[in-house]
Amino acid sequence: QVNWANPDVSDNSGDVISFKYMDRGMTRQINTPSATFEIGTHTVTAVAADREGNNAFCTFTVTVTGRDCGEPPAASTWSAKCDHGHDYQKTCRVSCVKGFEIRDSPYITCLITG
Repeated sequence: QVNWANPDVSDNSGDVISFKYMDRGMTRQINTPSATFEIGTHTVTAVAADREGNNAFCTFTVTVTGRDCGEPPAASTWSAKCDHGHDYQKTCRVSCVKGFEIRDSPYITCLITG
């Protein structure tokens, strides 16, 4: 969760200014000054509007970095396929070699802490 403050703006009418935020090239609207972002760099555009329909724009960048758990440990009886990388909260599918079976979930999730 990323939080930020509304930009300082004023209007010559003295009216209250409304804010909205846009992400992903102005395609996802965020109605509060906070949002959850995936790992990566995101451009957020703040749009301030008065009741007459006048708009002002301010753009800022949010960069979210991840924790890399690394490859799951090697084992002679199983292997893991991680299609989406080894970042925190990513899931990998486990498969066993012939003669062994999975008793619980065939998935492991990176939960590195600290």
